[in-house]
Amino acid sequence: MKPNIPSSAEPAQESGREEQRVDLRLYLHIIRRRFWVLLAVIALALGAAIFLTSRMPRKYRAESTVVVNMQPGKVLGQTVQEFDAESSGWWQGTTFLKTQEEVLNSRQVARLAAEKMKPELRAKLLDKPGTAANTEEDLETATELIAAMREVKPGKDSRKFTISAVHTDPQVAAEAANGLLDAFVNYSLARRQDASTAAEAWLSARLDQLEDELKTAEQKLQDFKSKNGLLTLSLQDQNSGLASRMIAFNKKLDELQVKRIELAAKISQLQRIKGTDPANDPSVLMVGNPILDELKKAYAEQYRKLVELRAEYLEKHPKIQAQEAVLESVRREIHREATLALVVNEAQYRVVLTTEGEVRRSLKKTESEAMNLGQMELEFKRMERVASQKAKYYEMVLARYVESGLAKKLNTNNVQILDRAVAPLEPFSPRIHVNLAIAGALGLVLGLGLIFLLHFMDNTVKTQEDVEQLLGLPYLGLLPRISVGKKSRRPKEAAGEGSPEKGGAALPLSPDLVQWQDPKGLVAEHCRSIRTSLLFMSPDKPLKALLISSSVPQEGKTTVAINLAISMAQSGDRVVIVDTDMRRPRVHKSFGIKAERGISAALLGEVGVGEVIHETPIPNLWVIPCGATPPNPAELLHTKRFQD
Repeated sequence: MKPNIPSSAEPAQESGREEQRVDLRLYLHIIRRRFWVLLAVIALALGAAIFLTSRMPRKYRAESTVVVNMQPGKVLGQTVQEFDAESSGWWQGTTFLKTQEEVLNSRQVARLAAEKMKPELRAKLLDKPGTAANTEEDLETATELIAAMREVKPGKDSRKFTISAVHTDPQVAAEAANGLLDAFVNYSLARRQDASTAAEAWLSARLDQLEDELKTAEQKLQDFKSKNGLLTLSLQDQNSGLASRMIAFNKKLDELQVKRIELAAKISQLQRIKGTDPANDPSVLMVGNPILDELKKAYAEQYRKLVELRAEYLEKHPKIQAQEAVLESVRREIHREATLALVVNEAQYRVVLTTEGEVRRSLKKTESEAMNLGQMELEFKRMERVASQKAKYYEMVLARYVESGLAKKLNTNNVQILDRAVAPLEPFSPRIHVNLAIAGALGLVLGLGLIFLLHFMDNTVKTQEDVEQLLGLPYLGLLPRISVGKKSRRPKEAAGEGSPEKGGAALPLSPDLVQWQDPKGLVAEHCRSIRTSLLFMSPDKPLKALLISSSVPQEGKTTVAINLAISMAQSGDRVVIVDTDMRRPRVHKSFGIKAERGISAALLGEVGVGEVIHETPIPNLWVIPCGATPPNPAELLHTKRFQD
């Protein structure tokens, strides 16, 4: 273990750490030093993965697919469509598909699937082989199991849904997946049939109501026609007749008015004729009476003869008087005819005036009839419109009623089965290669973490840099581990009297004497390297005394001290080993020396120092053993006699 860091070494340690930089080679070195830890962790992880995978049950996944449309296909319309192609909003489509997914995940669908399963497979699902498993409790348990093993995945940007079921038995998984598929299809069909039945019932009731309303409207229309005499002639014909009559009345009225004016003018002219001389009054010719015209001509002829007679005869001449009598007779005839014509024209005037009044009254009556007929036509059209609208409603509801009944019989559905599930041949879980890959990756991460954890928790000194950085002391060298069972390679002639190799025989190699027994070995070379480092530490003032100690027992103090002393003695220096380990002395055992008296006896004054010095077989090397172990070694070593 690393010793505690002295306070004087802390600044050097901190400065050394600050000067360090990230070096990938350092991390690779750390991993390479404990690469066996990484391999062990990975092997353990892989073994655990293999063990757990072998203990895991084999699971099979069966999948079925279904396509869900917004509306079922149209078969009864003018055109046949596989599905409803009417466009709908994004939100409406999204919420519809989400609703269908919730339906697929519902407990009702799972219950229908449990009821549809074959009894033997349902018994396998419930782990009750050989039973029917038809009790209510069994169905409830099967429902819960199917709901737990069910998985619904909606298709991306499509109306397809994948229904999968997972079980340790492939037949049970396939049956559950197909049961969920059929349950969803049947549920959707039943829902639509229920809606069709409800719609059909409502349409039937509405149809009866509309039929009664239509009959009532048609009867009202018929009663209205009967009441107003519209059975033989239509309103259009009556309107046409009234229009013709009003035109005729207006025309006749105009004619009567013209004739009345003409008669009034004639009457006025005839009244003037009675008080005027026909010879000087042109009104006679304007009356337009042929008799008056002839009388006017006759009067004019007789008047001309009178004028001629007056030119020949006097006023009292008989011819003149006779002619005047003729002329007077013609005048009286004109007046009589004018009076008669006046009476006739006045009679005609009164007839025309009366006729005009009758025609005017007939016109007003016709106009009144036309207005009444127009009001009647408004009422008739309103009643006819109501009857027509009732008829349209009745026909529309009748068509929907017939179509609903046909749709119910056709069993159209918006759910289409795409693929049915088949029993899988291979399990999907556990996946040994995936588990091994995960275990390997996990083992790699844990192994690397454990390596670096062990590295940063390791406070032992292993390298020269550890010694120099942590202790702040110069590094002298190291001694490798000594193989105890190895034979000594020291030549026989080099073994003398008193040598540990008695009789020159090749004895087992002793760790304490390896420097002498194996002078050409690796340990001896390291001992000489340490000796050289000690000599170079103080070249001007050679070392006279060297203390070898450690923090805890059995760390190799005796082995290091003896081999270092042998190495110095072999270099020509006179060396004495003083064993002051007064708790567990061992130097005398390494050299085969009796330890009745040693340094402890010399410190107590029982013997002199020279009496406790023992010579060893190694030239230039002497040993002062510990001797008897005192009860208070610390106080004994702190005496002035030990210092002297």
